[in-house]
Amino acid sequence: MTKRRLLVFLLVLLCGVPAMTQSGGTRTTVKPSAPQSPARRPSPQSTTPTGQSGVFQTTTYRVTVDSVHRKANNYTVTLVFENLTDNVVKLSWGGLGQDAQPVLIDEKLNQYSLEGSDSAGIKRCHGCGWMDFFPGTKIKSQFLFFGNGDGTTFTFKANELSPRYNQPVVIKGLRVTSTESFKDVAAFTTESYRVKVDSVKRNEDNVEVILVFESISDATVTLAFGDEGYSETWEVPYLTDENGDKYVLRKLDPSTERHLKYPGINDTDLLPGTKLKADLKFYGTGRGSTFALVSKERSPKYDRPIVIKNLKTDSSDRSRTTQAVENASTITDSASPPTFVTESYRVVVSDVERTGGNIIVTLIFENLLDKNITIAWGSGEVGNDDRLWHGEDPYLIDENADRYYLRSRDDGKVTNCLWCGSAELLPGTKLKTHFIFKDTGNGKTFTFASKEFEPKSDRAIVIKGLAVK
Repeated sequence: MTKRRLLVFLLVLLCGVPAMTQSGGTRTTVKPSAPQSPARRPSPQSTTPTGQSGVFQTTTYRVTVDSVHRKANNYTVTLVFENLTDNVVKLSWGGLGQDAQPVLIDEKLNQYSLEGSDSAGIKRCHGCGWMDFFPGTKIKSQFLFFGNGDGTTFTFKANELSPRYNQPVVIKGLRVTSTESFKDVAAFTTESYRVKVDSVKRNEDNVEVILVFESISDATVTLAFGDEGYSETWEVPYLTDENGDKYVLRKLDPSTERHLKYPGINDTDLLPGTKLKADLKFYGTGRGSTFALVSKERSPKYDRPIVIKNLKTDSSDRSRTTQAVENASTITDSASPPTFVTESYRVVVSDVERTGGNIIVTLIFENLLDKNITIAWGSGEVGNDDRLWHGEDPYLIDENADRYYLRSRDDGKVTNCLWCGSAELLPGTKLKTHFIFKDTGNGKTFTFASKEFEPKSDRAIVIKGLAVK
């Protein structure tokens, strides 16, 4: 091989440069072969039908919007998930940060945030696992959103963690299918409770505002509707009138110097389907007739601002009506007495009697199991003032939302107290006990409310339809 040919050959090997070689008068073109790309596995893509509202679909599962129910400012979106494969799909939505959480956006771009998780547990935190979605099955899950908008058409957005990591989920064209609205002018509604102004009265040195809190949740809500602060009056709530004058809530009773407690403003439990009345007296030197109530919530959502406008003074007594609220644990059939049933015992209201400044409620407990059970409701202790039982529950609520508290512990020892024995029911036996409430109102129909300590801690006890005979 000549030196020239050797040089050309080396250039071809080292640089891949096309070269012409000559051998016996024949020319041959040498070209480097193009490098081959490694085969790529297509990633799963959304196969949502184009233009179809209320549907999201991937290669492994489909999501269909079943309904959108509006209750005040709460929107419950019910989604139906369907596994499209022959395998278990590890499904989870969510992720790190607020932007990764499911959200509703209405036609005016108002956003509605998710409260808690969904009913099926599909929404997860980052690194919190997934839900096993079995082949050929469907799952229905409810997502509760809350916001201050007034939308009718929505886009649902979320972030998929599994099976496709960090992929967007977008469902367009959601429309409200049913509505349960509140039309009171002076009211404030959250995701778990609603508060409305029952009356506003001007007295000689104060403005008296009566608020009625109403649970719109299926769980017990702990209310703390204000902040005491460190001065002689509460920091919030307060009133401002149309002239800009301010009216404050006192901490001490001016006549007795005793510390004042305000239900709903101080920490108070609001059980499912119940109401709570708060009587607030605001003191100030203004002479206004139209007010705004300003406060700051500490519970259930810390530091949420609260403003209720258009409170107008009304010196006349207002008629009050009772709003029926469904409760799955309560039986109010007119043909049978009010009853509350759990997995282990049944309670029947035997009698409701008003006598001697008391309302006496007779309950009969029945053990439904083949073993002994211990029953304890509420908590408290006997105080020195009028021997009134000091405790948050049990209590009665009448049709005017007024509350009646226990005068003493029931004789069957169902009411829980520190260092006290509890009621024990043997299998197949019954226990009759009397709850004596101090008569402080003029109600005719009542709801019995408490929290259970045993056998199931913090279970809400709500028995409706109690009427004085």
